Amino acid sequence: MQQSVLKRLASIWVASCCGLVDPTSALAEVPAELVINSMEDADRMPWPPDDLGALLQLVSRDPRVQVRARVAELAGSVWRNAPLEAAHEVLVLLCTDPSARVRAAAGRGLAQLIERSAPADRIELISAWSTSSDLHRRTAIARALCAQCPMFVTDLAIEQLASDESAEVRSAALDAAAAHFAEAPSIYAAIAQARSLDEDEGVRHAARRLLMRR
Repeated sequence: MQQSVLKRLASIWVASCCGLVDPTSALAEVPAELVINSMEDADRMPWPPDDLGALLQLVSRDPRVQVRARVAELAGSVWRNAPLEAAHEVLVLLCTDPSARVRAAAGRGLAQLIERSAPADRIELISAWSTSSDLHRRTAIARALCAQCPMFVTDLAIEQLASDESAEVRSAALDAAAAHFAEAPSIYAAIAQARSLDEDEGVRHAARRLLMRR
């Protein structure tokens, strides 16, 4: 069943590249459960990496929230045979999704992408997303840093994000600080102290909860 669905998705991809179909409409005709199940199995199929990447990018345009949310998660974890560039492009797209569920999933997918990247690429990804002019990317990386996988420059990124102009980013950064608190208590306590008088009530509460762990 999964193979037949993958073939159908591949045919939609080819037809859309030729301008013969609207991919969003064509994807809507495939049951969401079948699309999700097939995507989860796709990386175990003998597909060339570029084809897997193209399929990932195609399905990220599915009109259904549950499909896009699963794509966001798979971009960084299940799709281990797809090019990192393709996964990155999908996460850039889905972190701006109208659905909060999809945006949250993009943060989790980004965490997985960072974890599986080479050390130098990890630093580049964290730095680029943390200093991006795009609010959605900064929010996504703040959420991604909540993953408890130790990463070089994590403390610097969290400190940067905890001073963001967006309260949502600052709050997510404090959640990340809590996740990594045991790694560098003094650093994260200082970050929390700086936000303990934040103008946003939610941020203040998050900061004070973190300070109670000292």
